[in-house]
Amino acid sequence: MKRNIVLLLLFVLTASCNDWLEITPKSQISKEKLYSDEIGFQNALNGIYQGASVSDLYGKNLTWGMLTAISQTYNPESLQEAESYFSEYTYDNEYTKPIVTAVWEGLYKLIANCNLLLNEISDASPSLFTLDTVSKNVITGEALALRAFFHFDIIRLYAPAPVTEDETPLIPYQAEWPSEIKTNLGVTAALEEVIKDLLLAKDYLALCDTSFNKSAMSSFDARFNGNFWPAQGGTFMNYRGMRMNYCAVLGMLARVYLYKGDKERAYQYAWEFYNKFVFGKKWFKYNAPYDFTDDLTYRCKKHLSDCLFAFYNFDLLDNYADYTVYWGDPMMIQGVDEIFENDGDDYRKNYLLEKKEDWETTYTSLKYRRVNSFSIDSGEGRVLPNLRMSEIYYILIECLYEKEQAKAFELLQELRRARGCKRIVSSALGISDLQDILINDARREFIGEGQLFFMYKRLNKSILSVGAAVNPSNKVFVFGIPDSQKIY
Repeated sequence: MKRNIVLLLLFVLTASCNDWLEITPKSQISKEKLYSDEIGFQNALNGIYQGASVSDLYGKNLTWGMLTAISQTYNPESLQEAESYFSEYTYDNEYTKPIVTAVWEGLYKLIANCNLLLNEISDASPSLFTLDTVSKNVITGEALALRAFFHFDIIRLYAPAPVTEDETPLIPYQAEWPSEIKTNLGVTAALEEVIKDLLLAKDYLALCDTSFNKSAMSSFDARFNGNFWPAQGGTFMNYRGMRMNYCAVLGMLARVYLYKGDKERAYQYAWEFYNKFVFGKKWFKYNAPYDFTDDLTYRCKKHLSDCLFAFYNFDLLDNYADYTVYWGDPMMIQGVDEIFENDGDDYRKNYLLEKKEDWETTYTSLKYRRVNSFSIDSGEGRVLPNLRMSEIYYILIECLYEKEQAKAFELLQELRRARGCKRIVSSALGISDLQDILINDARREFIGEGQLFFMYKRLNKSILSVGAAVNPSNKVFVFGIPDSQKIY
């Protein structure tokens, strides 16, 4: 991936705040030259991934920064000003409003680059590509999936959750190049557009990832270390775990349908993924117990073997280390003993958190810390997980409750055992109790990954905290659309 020069990142970084719907490339390389051969198309797509991984977006704000602070994961005293205000749900002051604006603009700029790429590749001859239609379809499929992915997070951040039945038209869905001002959509209509793109992407990616180049997908080493398992078509076809691969698209369809409230289809795509790629330990599996060890050199810190999709930031460890308050420590996780109550054997407490010296109940996460094997700034240390197999389990469990309750609790036990929890959870629980169990597991699972906030929002549940729980409301769950970007 390193050798692919990230050209489109220049487009993202040089576009002004007022042209998010109309990005004009300002690098010295013309659009015609960039899209004249396969390398140009590959560089363009890689540029979108790199642009998404910056600190303004998934390199910090949409993972371990703003979104994790909002979910009340951190002790407020260990936060800098911006994250501290986000944890208080103040989204429009001098510290937070620039971040809210940067996320909106940054995601739409990436969407514009997806549209430009899709526009150019639609007319490109398959003969330009090493693997002919296979290569062309992979680039097309990933661009479509990314366009859907970015729109979906805009919807989850800037529009009310579907459960509130608030269909105020707020979100423009941009699917053309050059971009034109679109009529704003309500949340249900916007989600339908996301689903359309994901279904198209699934079809484009299926052949390569499940048949032609399945060796690049079928193991942890293959997905996250292409050097061990070279794929047909060269380096670009490797590192599928950090790209919008076929399995990630299935997971995204399950995620989007559940958010929309369509449990039938959410179950359909979650089960397709589980049945084809998990059951019987096929491609994806939870880490073995020996990965959780007292020896930090060999300890698994991000359990990537169950990760479907992730971003990658070269400066992640430095950026995380540089985030400190006056006592010089990274963000401290609050409420650990409460979160892991009755599950003291959970690997996520014993091996992914570190108790602060002299502070009995204060922990920090090892997920992005430079400790021993992380001291080499490569591989796992730079990865930002976004979609996990555990989330697929959550979806299956919640959707199965109404279909086959015994199977739902069987999967819950399977998930808990994989994380070291030996305690058996009673199967005589109502759906609200089950959702509370899943939320509590997500509080352990998604530390520093940003997904917990969206779980609270989808269910319209109170956000749990060491102090009083934060009641659900649009003030808590919905960001204001930047004034300069409102469409009237």
